[in-house]
Amino acid sequence: FTGKVEWLGQHPELEAIVGQSLPVHSWKTSPYISPAKSPTPRSAAASEALKKLSEGNTRFMTNTTSVSGGFEDNHASASDICDQDPFAIVVGGSEASVPLEKIFDATPGSLVVQRSMCNIAGRAGGTLFASLEYAVQKWNPKVLVVMGESHSSVIQDAFKQIAGDKPPSTAQSSILSRVMVSALRAQQQVTDQPSGTSAGRDNMMRQLAVELNALYTIEQLLTSPIISKAVQDGSLEIHAAVLDCTTGKVEFVGEHPMQTELMA
Repeated sequence: FTGKVEWLGQHPELEAIVGQSLPVHSWKTSPYISPAKSPTPRSAAASEALKKLSEGNTRFMTNTTSVSGGFEDNHASASDICDQDPFAIVVGGSEASVPLEKIFDATPGSLVVQRSMCNIAGRAGGTLFASLEYAVQKWNPKVLVVMGESHSSVIQDAFKQIAGDKPPSTAQSSILSRVMVSALRAQQQVTDQPSGTSAGRDNMMRQLAVELNALYTIEQLLTSPIISKAVQDGSLEIHAAVLDCTTGKVEFVGEHPMQTELMA
């Protein structure tokens, strides 16, 4: 007796059992394939917003950040602090050592940034969740970006839990329970396709889990009537992204592939 738990996933014949098509279930139980990078937004406004973020990130990586109005501007006045007209919301992780505004070379007040462990959005009715709903209603941003971190320690802790690590504390458990969904799926997918070195598989699992976790946060956000209405009206687009913590580069993944079905 080893005590090891072998995770088998969801029932492969669930659609046949319930007698109806379950597209979201089918997507969740199929191998995840990361979409082509540089996704095409649906609206011109969202396209312009993502272009601003992408160009700002390029300036950050090449150390050519703008001076006028930026965080390097020593002439910014105190009145700039609360002068907000944000064009985007960024939900990011708490582990990056650089402010997310700086990663996008964003001028003060141009972004609403909410950081939490492993970029979770909290639960419906909770403070984190409500603050995002509030921001969407107040500022009508063109995009909401959920950005995962490539080397998140929370993702690593989730894999340790799967492997049978000691039980987490109550506070840790509330976070890990959200992340475990993506970690389990990533592990199952890589286990089903054994190839390469052990280190290579571990890296693939981590990358998959980070991306899937960002998409899972989007799934939670789309349960909000306020946010889903903004998406359906075309005034808001929600895109996933991943921050490479070794280079500072942000890869935009795009909207959730099952967005229409999730809002049905």
